[in-house]
Amino acid sequence: MKNICILIPAYNPDERLLYLFEQLKESLPQSPVIIVNDGSFSDTVFKKLQKMCPPPDIIITHPKNLGKGAALKSGFKYIIDNYSSCKGVITADCDLQHCCEDISKLALALENDERYLYLGSRFTDTAKVPFKSIFGNTTASLLLKFVHKMEIKDTQTGLRAIPLSFLKYLVENNSSDFSFETYSLIKAKKLNIPIKEIPIRTIYIDKNKDSNFKPVYDSYRICKTIFWRCE
Repeated sequence: MKNICILIPAYNPDERLLYLFEQLKESLPQSPVIIVNDGSFSDTVFKKLQKMCPPPDIIITHPKNLGKGAALKSGFKYIIDNYSSCKGVITADCDLQHCCEDISKLALALENDERYLYLGSRFTDTAKVPFKSIFGNTTASLLLKFVHKMEIKDTQTGLRAIPLSFLKYLVENNSSDFSFETYSLIKAKKLNIPIKEIPIRTIYIDKNKDSNFKPVYDSYRICKTIFWRCE
């Protein structure tokens, strides 16, 4: 789908990112893939990727780790500047928590109707989900419902289909960590952008032990964002 860009923020990725990239080029060969190296310790994986990324695919590099929100915003800015005629962007994690079938599913939804912010909703099989993920997501969902009257099952999903018209509002925000994704949900409601959840596979590898999510700090930031009044 040449009208859809794919954005992958990456911090200290392993070979799974290479596999994901290969699968994406097979499943969505016309979609440009933008990868943001958010100050990773090693550039081994990215050197391999560089050989696999002929234009229009690109790797954007942060000289130091700035956080997932900052990585997403760098990608959004690049897409706004270079793909102003596209319909939007699919964001996905670099660790194979999102399969190509589900990424394609959200891309098709955005291709067909760019009025919505689409979320890849997990937790259809909670037996596969680590307790901390269930607890964190349930807490955020309840707070969003209580504070903002929003009914969202999977508030922390990294698989999203975002219309281009919404990106300019997201890059203006100062959040640089995981709370940025929560902010985007609240901002969508403020702008009357409808949110639609699309069921996806629930995939957690090794109980998500490689996640860069810091439970105490990031949960605090997410809760603070929910109670903060978005302008």
